[in-house]
Amino acid sequence: MAGKDEVYYNPSPNAGKKILGVPCWIKKQIDDNTIGETCADDNHFVVDYKNPILKKKLSRFIKAMGKRYNNNANILRLDVGLIGTWGEWNLASQMGYQQPSLGHHGYNVKDLAPYIQLMRNAFPDKQLSIDLTSPDDEITGYAIARGLGWRADCIGDWQAGWNHMENGYPDTINHILGNGYNQNNYADTSFLNRWKQAPVDFEVCQDLDYWSQNDNVYTIEKVKQTFDFALDSHASLFNMKSGNVPLIYKDLVNDLIKKLGYRFEISSVEISSRFQPASAITIASIWKNTGVAPSYNNYPVMWRLRNNDNHIVTYFETNNDIRTWLPADDRDSNAPKHKQINTFNLPYDIKPGNYKLEVALVEPSTTTAKIKLGIDGITHDNWHYIDTININH
Repeated sequence: MAGKDEVYYNPSPNAGKKILGVPCWIKKQIDDNTIGETCADDNHFVVDYKNPILKKKLSRFIKAMGKRYNNNANILRLDVGLIGTWGEWNLASQMGYQQPSLGHHGYNVKDLAPYIQLMRNAFPDKQLSIDLTSPDDEITGYAIARGLGWRADCIGDWQAGWNHMENGYPDTINHILGNGYNQNNYADTSFLNRWKQAPVDFEVCQDLDYWSQNDNVYTIEKVKQTFDFALDSHASLFNMKSGNVPLIYKDLVNDLIKKLGYRFEISSVEISSRFQPASAITIASIWKNTGVAPSYNNYPVMWRLRNNDNHIVTYFETNNDIRTWLPADDRDSNAPKHKQINTFNLPYDIKPGNYKLEVALVEPSTTTAKIKLGIDGITHDNWHYIDTININH
């Protein structure tokens, strides 16, 4: 649902053209009497989210989408973007809607919660996220307390007067915590720790090219402050849209992506064995997550032995869960250590000689390395060389 007379922005090939918004044929099915709707030249459209026709047809559609895509491994998580302008749980940029919060237009949690439950039912195996609403609405706290992650748009907005960084985010977060200027019947006092179970995502305001063209506002200090806010919020994703990274911000962006989300490193590995065919081998490893967020999907640790001919002679599977490998609570503290002790048996038919011990975090039920580690020794297939061991008679 586009804003009234909204146009595409750069770098879209349609920059400057009006966004068509919701197609006319859909609008007519939902409401023949949409105020001011001409379909021919007006992209403005505000739906009634209490409309039983909308609820019935949207429910049918989302159920069909869930049936088709819930088990699609290429989908990491989904934004519950069913409500409001741009699917962002507000009515900003709509004709006659000077106050964009949903609460000011007669919607409460009872009205909106079914849309969240609809997505939960259709996609039970996918992580869901919801956009931060205004400090007048209660639905964000309701959703996040029930396992949804959260995302926020317009990070880096430091414009004069009201802006997201100094007003929008602090007011909304205080409201979710129950400390805001409006009462919140669904306050979530654990909001600031929810990142440990569900993701936090941000999208930039405008793009970094726009920032560099307005560097009187987007100074190096302000951009660093923006990035630090994302890291302090334990963000997993920082969406810079499709723009460039101007040279002036390159070092800041490089520093950001080294901490953003998770970053798994191995501190030490100890190997104990008689190093003979069929004998036990114990691998004790210490891991750290030096990023700012956990992985919300499990990619088990797997070890393997590779001979001098580059053939894999065996894999050692573990059943650990890296989702429990949390980073430090704040970005300037040392990451906690996570110890793994695994004992396996060497193959009974392994031949004497030298073997490379390698490790990876793999796609579950496969031997495919999924996550690059923050250490040296990466191989052509994204495993990591750890040490060479010698098998004797």
